[in-house]
Amino acid sequence: SESSPEVHLNQLSNTSLTLIRQASRLLANQQWEEAIEAVRGIVRTEGDRLIAVNAESAGGEGRHYLTVQQYAQGWFAALAERSPEALVLYRRQVDPLARRWYREAVSSHDQELLQRLVDELFASSYGDDALLLLGEYRLERGDYAGARSAWERVFSGLRAWPEDGVPGGRRGLPLWMQIRFLQTDLQWQSVLKSMQEVPGGGELLFYPDSDLDRAAILARMVLVSILERHDRRARQELECLRRLYPESQGRLAAKSGSYVAILEELLAVSADWEQPPGSSDWTTFAGTATRSATSLQPIDIRQLPVWFQSLQHWSAEQELMSLVRPRIAEDMQGVLSYFPVIHDDLVYVNEQARIRAFRLLDGSPAWNPEDKSGTIFDAGIAWDQLHPGEKHYGVVRGTLTIGQNKLFAKVGSAVSVISKHQDPLVHPVGYLIGLDLSAEGKLLPGFPLRPDGPNWAFEGTPLIADGQLYVGMRRHDQVRSHAYLACFRIDTAQLKWRVLICSAETPGQGQWPELTHHLVSLDHGMLYYNTNAGAVAAVRASDGAIRWMTTYPRMTFRAGDPQGAGTHFFRDLNPCLIHRGVVVIAPSDSQHIFALEAATGQLLWTESSGQTRDVVHLLGVVGDDLVASGDYLYWLDLYNGRIRQQFPSAGDRDLAAARPSPRGLGRGLIAGDEVYWPTRESIYVFRSGSVATRSHWRLHRQIDLLPRGVTGGHLVVSNDRLLLVTATRLFAFRND
Repeated sequence: SESSPEVHLNQLSNTSLTLIRQASRLLANQQWEEAIEAVRGIVRTEGDRLIAVNAESAGGEGRHYLTVQQYAQGWFAALAERSPEALVLYRRQVDPLARRWYREAVSSHDQELLQRLVDELFASSYGDDALLLLGEYRLERGDYAGARSAWERVFSGLRAWPEDGVPGGRRGLPLWMQIRFLQTDLQWQSVLKSMQEVPGGGELLFYPDSDLDRAAILARMVLVSILERHDRRARQELECLRRLYPESQGRLAAKSGSYVAILEELLAVSADWEQPPGSSDWTTFAGTATRSATSLQPIDIRQLPVWFQSLQHWSAEQELMSLVRPRIAEDMQGVLSYFPVIHDDLVYVNEQARIRAFRLLDGSPAWNPEDKSGTIFDAGIAWDQLHPGEKHYGVVRGTLTIGQNKLFAKVGSAVSVISKHQDPLVHPVGYLIGLDLSAEGKLLPGFPLRPDGPNWAFEGTPLIADGQLYVGMRRHDQVRSHAYLACFRIDTAQLKWRVLICSAETPGQGQWPELTHHLVSLDHGMLYYNTNAGAVAAVRASDGAIRWMTTYPRMTFRAGDPQGAGTHFFRDLNPCLIHRGVVVIAPSDSQHIFALEAATGQLLWTESSGQTRDVVHLLGVVGDDLVASGDYLYWLDLYNGRIRQQFPSAGDRDLAAARPSPRGLGRGLIAGDEVYWPTRESIYVFRSGSVATRSHWRLHRQIDLLPRGVTGGHLVVSNDRLLLVTATRLFAFRND
């Protein structure tokens, strides 16, 4: 049978949709008060439901959604053009409250109250002032993308609005995306003209009639780019400021004078700024909560491993995808299941039945020298209970997260959805543990944390921040699975909020058990979740409010049929990667890779050639290049998705197996300006500067593994140790 591609969301009711259309007719009839009350009434009753907006979405066939509350703010802002008299009336209603909130926020430095003003009273007379101050607060705490997104919404002219028919032009894209390739005066004149003749309406939310200084806002955007150390964007935005407002003056970066002069000086001295110190810890999958960590330490191993530990072996011989296709970047007989973390010179590994900890220096047990296995938590479950013996979808993945000197992981059964032939009451469950590392792994109060019932499951290891634990959850019924995000308090293990993201059929279709491990990403208070079920969502961490949701066209899964089981279904540890306001997604139910703007969920690009369908790992970003791997290694332009380079080249295939030679084996990493890509026999090292053009990449060096008695696997580096994780062993090398 074939899974359904449909995705179900918590959408606005048809009755309320009809009321919104009626409100527009009331406006046309100058029944302004009735129109405003109709929309405000819908917000009061269904404000947290979703409504589709007119935005292009992933693959050209998906859709973009906002909450009704956000949509209503755009509706009120659009009154400036549709019916200015109605906007005056609306502001007469809401300005007293907006004024009070704004003054309270200013006096108490209350960022949450400012955010509430923007969320609920955006089109009031105080919306633009709130955006300006909100951007300042975000800048203070290093949230550069958040500051930029606040300031961009003050004037729609801070987005790009190329004329229809311009090759490569995309209306409403961030300004930087359009000006990055401008070279001639004629090209600049066209863009600058479009910035000053911005169309009204559209799917993006802009303040309708701000009286703030446009030059001051644009200057702040240049400042953000400089502080973010994105020199290329800073130079292009500064050129935009120079051409539009050459005489503008004000106070910026603790100086008064010409904005252009202040920023030119700051950009010049920024070249000598020291790099921020990097952490030697590797505390979650992909290193950080944004899933885009890079190490500052280059790698070179000259000797044999200094220590190793044996690991529980898992195969995929009964896994549905593995029965019809060779696995990507790993083998069916030996799945690369483990992704260790490093904290305070200790290495932690999650084997599902137990958590183990070793000293990074010599591999000895972390705390109890008598227990050579290094076990710090034992789930008390037999190995054969962790993994279904019959056919199933997915494989075991062992991840962990460490923060606040506490360790969290999902242990126990790796099954997230049982088949309808199994008895849920006797099936073992997976659950979350929290260990106090300052007390040699003692369980935290309230843990272990178990799912609500037999139809619920945790979707993998949580993230933690600000005393909260964030995790994906799954609830399944006879028809489909329902994807949720949940937040628990760490100190009490009590549920704080849980929000439904989407519902859809999954590959198991109730016929086979499913092993899934969907991880959450986090950046400056915003959670990003790839459901692998047709939808990607941004959810505010503080209260679980959905900020946007974007759907994409799903590929259907047919078990036993290679044509209905594309290689992209091997993607499982594929959380959103976030870098400088861009969210990159490689879902399992799509052969595409695509990128969304973090602030809005708007589609930036889709890599839909099919060439990258083998990608299972998003490794990170070097310069403006997204590095991804599977059987091959790829460099894609982070801002337009074009494939800049591929290794081996598409022609270098093993003709007998139709696979590349060499072939990726494991998850590589980025260290400094180098990319480290493991294969069975070697680690290939590339210099980032060597991929400046599609035809000129340069292999910098090659680290042979076979003479060292090992094969390829996942790579993690910390201090003077490189960890290499194969299907059965954890090796540590001295990093010279």
